[in-house]
Amino acid sequence: MAFSEKIKYEIRKKALHRCCICHNIGVEIHHIIPQAENGPDTFKNGAPLCPSCHETYGANPTKRKFIREARDIWYEICENRYTHSEKRLDNIEDSLSELKALLIENFEFKAKIENKKFLTFGEILNFYFKQSVANEKDFKFCYGLIFFTFGEENNNEDNYFNQFRDSFIEIFGILLSEKIIAYSMKSSEIDWSKGFTESEIQSLFNICYTNMLLVFMQFDYESDEKKLGVQISDDNNDLIYSIIK
Repeated sequence: MAFSEKIKYEIRKKALHRCCICHNIGVEIHHIIPQAENGPDTFKNGAPLCPSCHETYGANPTKRKFIREARDIWYEICENRYTHSEKRLDNIEDSLSELKALLIENFEFKAKIENKKFLTFGEILNFYFKQSVANEKDFKFCYGLIFFTFGEENNNEDNYFNQFRDSFIEIFGILLSEKIIAYSMKSSEIDWSKGFTESEIQSLFNICYTNMLLVFMQFDYESDEKKLGVQISDDNNDLIYSIIK
């Protein structure tokens, strides 16, 4: 026997299509207790493993407890990261309203282009996910700069930004956050090999937070507040922002 397609789907869905050990995308459904030992084709006996982890750990009987624990921990992480209640989203929306106003009023967006449709939420995500990172060292530096620095403790603007980025990564996850950093690095046009100025770093922060705000505001499609609309440039390589209602 083998896992039914329904069981495979439920396991992939529970794991967000990621390996429960290394968290890479793309998984095979592994029998924790193997079929040769009469392991059942049940949800409880299945674990989402990428091909590499499947080969490394799957055939090792001493790793069954490890695989089971890794699976359960990963399921819990996925559930906490992506499951939201309406009340929780309302609370986040309320807490970020001042930040939205701050960004909309103070950032200089590119000129509005008339008579072009704005991208849907899915189209925006698709654009970001096409981004790649050329220099891993520079990327790790920028990612740490955006997500692991806190600014001044008594600075309201820094506190708003910190709250926003933490809410963003909790709702949308690490992978999308990484892709937004990759695009923002490209948009900043900073030559990291030659050093950088304080104004260039501030510009990078602005680009990153604007892109995260764009995703958040499109996701919050029910709101009547001003939103950032976005179109793709003619060369399909850049986003053009505009404020819409």
